[in-house]
Amino acid sequence: MCLVGGVYKLNLDRLAKTLGMMDSVHDGEALAAARSAVKQIRDAGATWFDVVRPEPPRPPQNDLFRNSGWNPEPEDDHRVVAQMILDWHESRGLFLYEREPDFLDTVRHWHGDLTEAQQSWFDKIVLRARRKGFPV
Repeated sequence: MCLVGGVYKLNLDRLAKTLGMMDSVHDGEALAAARSAVKQIRDAGATWFDVVRPEPPRPPQNDLFRNSGWNPEPEDDHRVVAQMILDWHESRGLFLYEREPDFLDTVRHWHGDLTEAQQSWFDKIVLRARRKGFPV
């Protein structure tokens, strides 16, 4: 599991093995496994919701790409991701804070690399969108 820009990584195989140890007949071992699982998830910057939720549907594509036959991968470009998040926010609503739609509108028109401050803010928005089920 990895977010855009590597915001978090979670080794699901390791987590599954750790969760299997929670079935131990030894209470201390089971408790240690549970704590280890929570630590793995927290260290990855994820939540239990990120781990157990079903794969969400893809957000609707914006008009720019809908009729072109080109289905961009979100990693292709921050402008595409910003537009997809705005579209997704409009269709599902209420996870962006007050200034973020304007910021994402700026990002979707931004040519070249984002500044360090912009990239940091953008990564936080993407992380929160992921936690709400956005599949980027």
